[in-house]
Amino acid sequence: MTVPVDLTHFEGTELGALDKTLVKQTLSNPPFVHIEGIINSRVLPLPSTRRRIIRSGEISRITGKGVDQLKDLGVTRVFDFRTEVEINKYKTATPQLGDIEVVSAPALIVEKNDGQFKEALLRFAGDGIVGFLELYTDILDQGGPAFKLIFEQLRDKPDEGCLFHCTAGKDRTGVAAMLILSLAGLDDDAIAKDYALTRIGIEPAREMILMRFKDTLQAPEYITPSINAFGSRYETMLATLEMFRNKYGSIEEYLKTRCELSDGDLETIRALLTA
Repeated sequence: MTVPVDLTHFEGTELGALDKTLVKQTLSNPPFVHIEGIINSRVLPLPSTRRRIIRSGEISRITGKGVDQLKDLGVTRVFDFRTEVEINKYKTATPQLGDIEVVSAPALIVEKNDGQFKEALLRFAGDGIVGFLELYTDILDQGGPAFKLIFEQLRDKPDEGCLFHCTAGKDRTGVAAMLILSLAGLDDDAIAKDYALTRIGIEPAREMILMRFKDTLQAPEYITPSINAFGSRYETMLATLEMFRNKYGSIEEYLKTRCELSDGDLETIRALLTA
């Protein structure tokens, strides 16, 4: 049974700890699935229950039991949206997963140096929307080849499950989920609610993630932008969907031009996602 989650619990709590009872209750129920050693793992809320498409945070800490749980969920392939530079920087290489194939699919190819990163971070000032729209535009512009691999998986292996992830399972993963759910015909409200669940999904790893922001959190001008960048607000995804349509047109146009998928591919994938 899916437990309805009041999204107001997430407002203004990007860095503050969430209520432990709320966290435990939510993470113990669909759409979340427990995979030992993985954070923010949940099944996409698709009309079809034919197979599992799972989104998550990085899987570098997955245990042997977690690998078995992935197999039990029917996952045969994992798509990693991170770059080698990012993986090496944080020492978060993916371990061997037995028969499960790991596919490197960087969704944000252009690496920013420290100066460029801090400049981009300042765009998250205010309510943070500007920063997210710029980041998600970069992901959409650069991530077409990575997203193509997932849609080809959905087309060619309809009876197999897959998992895709970045670091927190929030931004690159959130954009990929937005594309899949849009093609499946979900409305903006449902897509934005799925995105907002990330705030509670990453709660078990909140301290670890904050450590990656420790330098910028010590500089006064970067505190608010850093806090905002940590968030995954419902309103942010609504703004992203509006930006997406204004810049790229329909989901079909984006997948045909950026992912080189045909009309026939899209018809096949949509039917499989909704059957």
